[in-house]
Amino acid sequence: MDDVTLWWLVSAGVGLVVGVVIGTAKRRAMAGAVWGVLLGPVGWLIVAIGPDAAQQRAKRCPHCLGLLPVLQSECAHCNRRVVWVRGEPRKPSGSAQSISQ
Repeated sequence: MDDVTLWWLVSAGVGLVVGVVIGTAKRRAMAGAVWGVLLGPVGWLIVAIGPDAAQQRAKRCPHCLGLLPVLQSECAHCNRRVVWVRGEPRKPSGSAQSISQ
């Protein structure tokens, strides 16, 4: 095995391991692995600066704009009911809460 091939394999291995470690902290281990192998330190920065997987799936409460995990029926910030329509949170229609707002 020549030196260039060995250097490439070691670099890809280090990129993979560090990428997985950073990605695991952000709940994006696979993205960390791929970006780490392909781009090395630049890929690590992409994963480290990017949003957590939980933040990507979270939406904003239509009442208070607090973060709301997908399909949660009540906001943890304002304790108001939320209805999900086609993957988006909505205020319940016809309820006393939405009429008084």
